[in-house]
Amino acid sequence: MATLYFAGIDIGTTNIKGSLYSLDGTLVSSSSVYYPSFSPKEGYHEQNPDEWVKGFVDILAKLLVDDDTKQNLVAISISTQGGTLVPVDKDFNPLYRAITWLDRRGNEILSLDKKLQSKNTWFYLKTGWRLDTGISFLALWWLRKNEREIFDRIHKVLYVNDYIQKKITGNLKGSCYQDPSNASISLFYNVRTGKWDNEILSLLDLGEDKFSEVKNPGDFV
Repeated sequence: MATLYFAGIDIGTTNIKGSLYSLDGTLVSSSSVYYPSFSPKEGYHEQNPDEWVKGFVDILAKLLVDDDTKQNLVAISISTQGGTLVPVDKDFNPLYRAITWLDRRGNEILSLDKKLQSKNTWFYLKTGWRLDTGISFLALWWLRKNEREIFDRIHKVLYVNDYIQKKITGNLKGSCYQDPSNASISLFYNVRTGKWDNEILSLLDLGEDKFSEVKNPGDFV
């Protein structure tokens, strides 16, 4: 009977790490791939999302080195940096470099908008997260204010995991999928109702259709 394998891949803030295991939990191999970040201005932290895709493919090539592992890989599970935003067009190509959770360009917006500051607890009770510049809500607010042409062209608001899924599967006509934990970090997902929150979405004139369908961790995509 052939040995079956599964791969775990973590798309982190500075690199991608991957490991291959047999189904009995034995570690077969591990590898990592570095990718760059960009800081065009102080407090800005961006990445090229296609570097994640390239790194993902490179990791698989390093893990699946023979016919046995290639033919008997039964599952790939991913974990990712949370809160990193990728606005995409109708062809799922990035409209802007990914704004990562380390980015602080939203500081000025939050410090000057007293009305928004007053909603801190309101956000927390809905999403489990308070307003913070490392969360994509403020990054999208910044895009709407400073890059309106890009904001108006957004077809989907994606994050690291649903962007990777869409690019790796090549399923450009099907749904995008997100998990509840990463959805809540966006500050648009209501953890009490288990749905994208229309009251929060209305603050940026966005609809649920701009976001991925939420599935539980472990569900097949």
